[in-house]
Amino acid sequence: MNFHTQFDALVLSCKQYQKEVDDKGLHFSEPYQSIYLAINKVLIIHTDEKLNLEAMAAGEQTAPGFANLTPARRQYYELEAEVPSFLANGGTAYYHLQRYKIACTHLVKTFSHSTYKEDWKKMRKLSSWLAAIYNEQQHSSTNESFESSFDHLKDIGDFRNLGPKELQELEEEVRNIQALLIDNPDLLAELSADNSQLLQEAVSHLETQEELLKGLPELDDSFHFDEPPLIEVVVYRCTQLTVLLDHFHERYPDNPIVKELSAFKQSLRDAFDLHVDICEAIYNLMVDAMGSKQSMRIRELCTILFQAVSRFTDEDTILRSYSTTLNVSHIVATKGMPDTLDLEMLLILAIGDF
Repeated sequence: MNFHTQFDALVLSCKQYQKEVDDKGLHFSEPYQSIYLAINKVLIIHTDEKLNLEAMAAGEQTAPGFANLTPARRQYYELEAEVPSFLANGGTAYYHLQRYKIACTHLVKTFSHSTYKEDWKKMRKLSSWLAAIYNEQQHSSTNESFESSFDHLKDIGDFRNLGPKELQELEEEVRNIQALLIDNPDLLAELSADNSQLLQEAVSHLETQEELLKGLPELDDSFHFDEPPLIEVVVYRCTQLTVLLDHFHERYPDNPIVKELSAFKQSLRDAFDLHVDICEAIYNLMVDAMGSKQSMRIRELCTILFQAVSRFTDEDTILRSYSTTLNVSHIVATKGMPDTLDLEMLLILAIGDF
C-alpha cells in the first residue's frame, strides 16, 4: 500500500469520525471538539494537496492565461462533503436546498470552459445533485416548511437553556425561516405577531452565541435565486461540448479514421431526447453537418461537429433561429442532451479506442 492510499484511508476514517460526532451531537463536548478541530487541519492539508495536483494536471501552473479554477474546485470539494449526505439522509430544509442549488449552478457554469477531464466529472456530479435538489423542491410545500420551522422553534423551548445540539437546531430553523421569507415575501403577511416576536427573540439569542455555533452562512439578496433561463443553460452546456470537440482530436496525432459514421450517428441519436425541441434541433444540426459521408478522419469530424454545436453557444443566434424550441424547463433540456463525458465516450467508441 503506497503513501497516497494510506493517506486516503486516513482521511476516510477522519470523515467518518466527524460524522459520528455530528450524528451524536458531541461537536461542542470535550474531548470530541478538540479532536474534531484537529481533524479539520488534516482534511485541509488533504484538500490543498489535491487542489495543487489538479492545478498542475490542468496546466494552470505552466499555461499563462488559463483560468484559475482552484477556488471553484475547493468549493466543489466542500460541497461534496455536505450535499450527498444531506440528500441521502432525506434533507428537506429549504435553506440548505436553496444554498446548495445556487452553489452547484454557479460551479457548473464555472467549469463549463475547463479542458480538464476531472472537472467534467465534477460537472456530472453537480448536475446529479441539482436534479435531486430540484426534485425535492418540487415536492416540498413552502408553507409547510415555514410552519414546521416555527413549530420546531416552539418545541425547542427556553432559548436560554439550550445545549450545543439544540442551539445548532435553533440556528438551522432560523436560517430556514429567513430563507423562505427572502424567496417568498408574501409569507410576511401570514406571519402572526407571536411568531414574529418568536423569530426576533431567536435571532437575538443567536447573536449572543456565535462562539458556540458552526456558523451557517448568513443570507443576503443573492439568496433570492432566479432560475436560469433555458437559453443560458443551453449555451453553457453546448460550450462544454465545444471545449471537448476543440481538443479531442489532439489526443490522436495519427488522425485515425471513423469508419462507421452511421453507427456513430445512431449512438448520437440515442444520446438525445428527440421529443424535446431544443435537443432535437441540436442533434439535427450535428447530423446535417456530417452529411452523407460514410467515414472521415477524427479531426474533420470534431471540426464539423464543433462548428455545428457552436451555433448554440451564442444567445442571439439561438433566439434568431431557434426561439420556437425554447419551450421546456432547463432541467428537461439538459437531461435530453449528452454531457461532455457522454460525447467523449461516443467519439472514443467511434475510432475504436477501447
